[in-house]
Amino acid sequence: MSEVAQNTPSVHTHELRLWVHFNTPAFLGGADQSSEWRTPPFKNLLREWWRVVKAAELGWKGQGARPLWETIREAEGRLFGHAHLKHKDRHGRERTWQMQSRLSIALDRWREGSLKTWPDEPEIPHRWVQRNGGMTGAHLYLGYGPIPSRGKLKAPPAIGAGECSRLTISLDGGERELEDLRHALALAHWFGSVGGRRSNGWGSLSLHEGTGRPICSLEDTKFFQPFARPLADCLKREWPSALGTDDGDKPRPLIWRTRKEHTSWSNLQVAMAKIKIAMRINIGAPPYGSFGDLHLLGLPVGNHKLGFKSERLASQLRIKIHTVEGGQLVALIVHLPHRLPNDMANELDSRRDSYHGQLRNQEVKVWKKVHDYLDNCDDLGRVGW
Repeated sequence: MSEVAQNTPSVHTHELRLWVHFNTPAFLGGADQSSEWRTPPFKNLLREWWRVVKAAELGWKGQGARPLWETIREAEGRLFGHAHLKHKDRHGRERTWQMQSRLSIALDRWREGSLKTWPDEPEIPHRWVQRNGGMTGAHLYLGYGPIPSRGKLKAPPAIGAGECSRLTISLDGGERELEDLRHALALAHWFGSVGGRRSNGWGSLSLHEGTGRPICSLEDTKFFQPFARPLADCLKREWPSALGTDDGDKPRPLIWRTRKEHTSWSNLQVAMAKIKIAMRINIGAPPYGSFGDLHLLGLPVGNHKLGFKSERLASQLRIKIHTVEGGQLVALIVHLPHRLPNDMANELDSRRDSYHGQLRNQEVKVWKKVHDYLDNCDDLGRVGW
């Protein structure tokens, strides 16, 4: 068994009790595809931000000859459970070893969401729309799939904004593992969402202590500084290992906040849809059927088919909706940079089109163009340390 697996610290049972509040509707997807409160999305949320915490703890370096992703994958399996990790026995034969999760999550009750009908769907202009007078639904634009057309839910009900539940997390682990878990929860509070179309702000949640106070302040930006890395470093990896920052001597986090506070999630999502549409138009539409700059922001792009083995690439830009003092709402846009996966890059390079041999340089140029647009957007301000 590997050194990481052998050196298990002394463990204790720790229990964290929190309240989960949704700031926007969430589409968690039960067995019948309607939304209901269930624990797997919250465990996945913890995994996602725990990886960022662990990468920072390791200095964004693997152990020995193993790359970072492999080191984290093994540590993750030891904490969250696994049935896939392997080691070599004393005879040099490869064996699979399994571990039960040492972290469990419980909700006070599992129930379906309360949002059975969608509110009025505001329409906004989009120059790339060829029908409906060049107008598109703002909520539809950010929630295509769960909100297929005219604001109708595909499979009601959804979990409504304002719904909350008690979340209990039990950990059999050491003090360092407990600290990692607390940091992951804080990052989830700052930037995390769950369910369908979560990168567009749906399923934005906040985590509160028993007293009703958020587990960390939205103004305490120094907290996430240890989990941030320069853009160029982040683009060396195929997965989101850190929050992004500018390159240079005085890097700033790649996080933007709306200047205006809104009275409803519906109005705020209209504002975010307008920003996202304008940002993508600023990048420009790729030729139909060809890979272009816009595809680096996420796939699919409309009905453009590229012929890749996989036509899906999650967006690196995340929208997160927060409730602030007085019940008003603000939005964050955060960039968790990573490069185009190697399998896609290899397929693209084999085509010998305009991106041949230029992909990695173009990634930097495109993302800096996105950052420049967000910096110059009147409705947004860059978050500082």
